[in-house]
Amino acid sequence: MSLRGFLTSALFALGLMVAALVIRPHRVILSCSRSWSETMPAAIPTVARPDINAKAAYVADATTGQEFYAMNADTELPEASTTKIITATLAIQHGNLDRIVTCSKNACDTEPANIDMKLGEKISERDLLYAMMIHSANDAAVAVSEAVSGKESKFVALMNAYAKRLGCTHTHFVTPNGLNDPKHYTTARDLAKFAVYALKIPFFNQLIKTRKYKIKRSINKKYLVMRRGHGGDRFLFNYTGADGVKTGYTHQAGNCYVGSATLDDAFGPRRVLTVVFHGSNTFHDTEMLMDYGFKAWTRRAVVKKGADEGTLCVRGTRPAVGSSFHTASGIMMTLRADQPHRVEMRLAARAVEPARAGERVGYMEARVDGGKWNRIPLLLDRAVPPPAVWRRIQALRFSLGILSVLLLGTSYGAFAKAYRRRRALLSANGRGMDSTGPSLPKRPNGKNR
Repeated sequence: MSLRGFLTSALFALGLMVAALVIRPHRVILSCSRSWSETMPAAIPTVARPDINAKAAYVADATTGQEFYAMNADTELPEASTTKIITATLAIQHGNLDRIVTCSKNACDTEPANIDMKLGEKISERDLLYAMMIHSANDAAVAVSEAVSGKESKFVALMNAYAKRLGCTHTHFVTPNGLNDPKHYTTARDLAKFAVYALKIPFFNQLIKTRKYKIKRSINKKYLVMRRGHGGDRFLFNYTGADGVKTGYTHQAGNCYVGSATLDDAFGPRRVLTVVFHGSNTFHDTEMLMDYGFKAWTRRAVVKKGADEGTLCVRGTRPAVGSSFHTASGIMMTLRADQPHRVEMRLAARAVEPARAGERVGYMEARVDGGKWNRIPLLLDRAVPPPAVWRRIQALRFSLGILSVLLLGTSYGAFAKAYRRRRALLSANGRGMDSTGPSLPKRPNGKNR
């Protein structure tokens, strides 16, 4: 094959290849979008607000922090030993539970309640935390703060930094144990934020549920077994599902209590948190608040997982084609059970043929009573096969591509073979050889005959 013939074939093959790339089947766009609203009726009769005697109180979801009830929740008040919730949390996060702490004079001189630590006594940080949270030992709290930060004042600075980080704008700490100081205060709402943060820590939950624990001491053997008192923490021993959290008392703060309980509902375990400041009967108040949190507020499925939400349609036409789609997950919210709620929903789904089963095609959003939108993905129920014309065009593209490659390969092979033969002929003539026989004899002048 000549060079001109090869170039002609190559250009033709290139044209076929370009045609295979340019010719594309029209991909049908399937879409669906709509919005609507509905009313979710009340599930139970009206639940009365809790009748309590505390100066301030707060009820929230212990997992999300969602507010259920608030009374004087932003009033700055002393919180007594409920301060130890923050101290224990920071010690777990920034300390070393297996570290042996040598008790300082500052810790040993701390006012009761305490475990009567002796100067130079060695106790593990883990045991100090149990003493602090079960026995409410003030000296243990100081020893822990010194072990974590070197000085009590540095640990208090860390406490205040965490208060700021968690958005506790009405909180200021002076001590790690909650002993009274005019500049040591918080609010029921702020303390609930700390508790919600602490309850995410596994070892903290172990601390607050433990009712009896034996510590190891190097000097004073008087206080070895830590026990929660049935009188001081009646809620933990008497309320179904109770699992914490901390008592507190000083003359100035009165009786304070942070409570937690976990009960099962249709969606699994549900945990409620309560805070009571300056109550005459913290067990009664906590029980009333906890009942209110579990009864007046319930988790409800606003959108169910796997719900069929529509069918994709060809854009611009009415007939439903393609595949239906469903929600990949559900939307569950904690709502007032004794009130109706307005639910707004909207969805947008879009796909092109062909589409795979289980392919994500859009989203669905829902909100209740004008609150925050919650979004979940939408998935196709089954595959959407391509139309016949789409398959034919794809086959044509594939055929053109294969043909262009074969033509180019064949043309190049023929051209290469002709080129090699031409080179062989030229080489033979240059050496005085007949391409089909031996060398010719030379004349006297050196030229071939």
